[in-house]
Amino acid sequence: MAHPVQFDGNLKLDETRDAVLAEHLKGFQLDSIKFGTVKDDGDVFLVNNAEFHTVSSNKVLNNLLFVEAGDDAAEVKKKKVDDEKWTCLFDSDIYVENHVTRVMGFGKKGT
Repeated sequence: MAHPVQFDGNLKLDETRDAVLAEHLKGFQLDSIKFGTVKDDGDVFLVNNAEFHTVSSNKVLNNLLFVEAGDDAAEVKKKKVDDEKWTCLFDSDIYVENHVTRVMGFGKKGT
């Protein structure tokens, strides 16, 4: 089942990660996240639009890592996935403190 959520684009990277983690702990796993806008009463707000899907509690990735991806994004992904056994959840542009930033998100089961 799809579960869309919007997060404030003014959040710091760790605050966005924590907001995503809160959804994970409710039994929803992140499918995608990308920047966007919403209009309300003529005002425009910067948001990150996230899509989640339902997972069973024993499959929840409850340890999340969000990192800004620079020129070495491929190397970061290889290290995290191959060497450190993280699952790559996304590699996309999102708002971080209202600035479009390329971010990579990883998850794994933690204790």
